Amino acid sequence: MRKKKTITLATKPTYQGYSHAFKMAIVERVENGQLSRNQAAKEYDVCRGSIHKWVKKYGNLDKKLRNMGDERMITCEKNDLMSFFNERT
Repeated sequence: MRKKKTITLATKPTYQGYSHAFKMAIVERVENGQLSRNQAAKEYDVCRGSIHKWVKKYGNLDKKLRNMGDERMITCEKNDLMSFFNERT
């Protein structure tokens, strides 16, 4: 029988669900291509649906945050330009 690997960031609780660190460690391994969702589900004894939800919710978080910052920056620059042109006319 195959020995299960453990994530050192957190352990799997028996009744309350999974810690945020545990979820993020799995999501990171899936996104980096180290594991597929199915492999992660088998390796960590977690439902595939849960992993799918975590990847959807927490995956590419840095990219999402960067995009939000860009939108705010564009809106701010747009407002500055509008006020500049309104003052000149």
